[in-house]
Amino acid sequence: MRWTAAFVPTSIRRCQCMRHGPGNCRGCVEDPALVARVPAGALAHALATAYPDGVPPGGLASDAHYLLAQGVRPGCQEEWVAWLQHAAVCRGDVRFARGLESAVTALPWRTRWAHWRPAGALPSAWWEPADHELCPTENLRLAGEVGAELVEDWREIDDGAEVGHRVRRWDPLDGTLLEVADRGAEMPKRFPDIPWVGADHAWHYQGRWRSVGDSSGELFWMPEAVLEAVRVAEEGPGQALWVFSGAGGLFALSADTAAVRSVPLADERRHFVPGTVTSATAWPLPWPLGIGEPSTELLERVFGAGKLRPLGDEWLESLEHAPTRRLLERVGWPVSLGIAGLYSSDTCASPPRLVDGSTRLLSGLGAFGSGTLLLDRTSGEIFVAPRAAADQVVRAAADVARFLSLLALKHVVLTLPLTSADPEVDDLARSARHWFETIEPGSGASHAWADIFDDLEALSDDYGMLLEELDGWE
Repeated sequence: MRWTAAFVPTSIRRCQCMRHGPGNCRGCVEDPALVARVPAGALAHALATAYPDGVPPGGLASDAHYLLAQGVRPGCQEEWVAWLQHAAVCRGDVRFARGLESAVTALPWRTRWAHWRPAGALPSAWWEPADHELCPTENLRLAGEVGAELVEDWREIDDGAEVGHRVRRWDPLDGTLLEVADRGAEMPKRFPDIPWVGADHAWHYQGRWRSVGDSSGELFWMPEAVLEAVRVAEEGPGQALWVFSGAGGLFALSADTAAVRSVPLADERRHFVPGTVTSATAWPLPWPLGIGEPSTELLERVFGAGKLRPLGDEWLESLEHAPTRRLLERVGWPVSLGIAGLYSSDTCASPPRLVDGSTRLLSGLGAFGSGTLLLDRTSGEIFVAPRAAADQVVRAAADVARFLSLLALKHVVLTLPLTSADPEVDDLARSARHWFETIEPGSGASHAWADIFDDLEALSDDYGMLLEELDGWE
């Protein structure tokens, strides 16, 4: 159903840009003072009208779409504005966040700072996250001294010799990263052995907070991506500073205890706002991937340092396709135990073999998934032959360069950190199809790559376990 002007909220229909139709209200929904007056459901319908092909990444439209997709069902307008302010802080739009705050008399809570990856936002450097990058955060605890409280998060690390923990210390007032250190294997207690005033901790489980202390009444509904919370201190009468952590990183809120308790419980209000009526456009591909030759640096980030091996003379002499021969001579072919679905050994030890009945197709590059890789020595095309039916080949790429780029892209897609699993998985699968088509037209419908589009969530889980096993072997 396409939403018409009759379904758009009055506050938006009265705007000047609506004189030319509801599709022209994009500028209005970028005004924080106006947005703060529009209920969640009405805003969603307005965005569905303004962006019939999907909301673009970044900005208010994406914020509202993914908040509702994660199950946010505000009990009052003030809570909805608090969520929008939170999303704006997470994506670094301080101006919009402050505009929302100033448009409402009082918020039940407001986000002070955030190192939290917003849903639908992709990291800029997936291969090399720094300690302060937006990454899953776990084992949150209070540290420091009374009156000078700090917040720590602990993550298990395994360097092959022993298991330890990487500890990050944060200033809870402004989110400054103060220290990153590696500690021993022993996990710390949740709290220090001194009496903390208001040092309550809570776990988020199946949509409810399980509290250590008596703080559960001060906590409000959160998406499943938020896993832990610790109350740092009282900021004033009825005001508490909380730090939260989870799949997207961590963030801090200043909460008005009385206002939070007055907001209807989530279970009592889920039916007031319908499910998402908006959709998201394909996410942009921010990595240096294209139809040209992939760089050695990129391939080594995917397959590992030293995993690219030059082909032997027998291989090079058998190749009639000059660009393929130059690429394999300069870059080499990866040795892989399942990275991106590729299983291959050192090709120097295995000369090429012509497939029975063919004068062009060479085997010897290894396997891809459950099939055998074949290289057309004349055109440079890459095919996959199912082992159960070797004569039924499927084209995987127009040449070796594109095939290696698609392998790198598959690895990227399967290892992307998602903040909210369900809302983002479908969007990622759809975006991945678009990215594959950009590099190799037709690959989005090819059986060679179908698994990544058909069951991305399960494939990502299996791939994560494979990478853990490979790390243990090295």
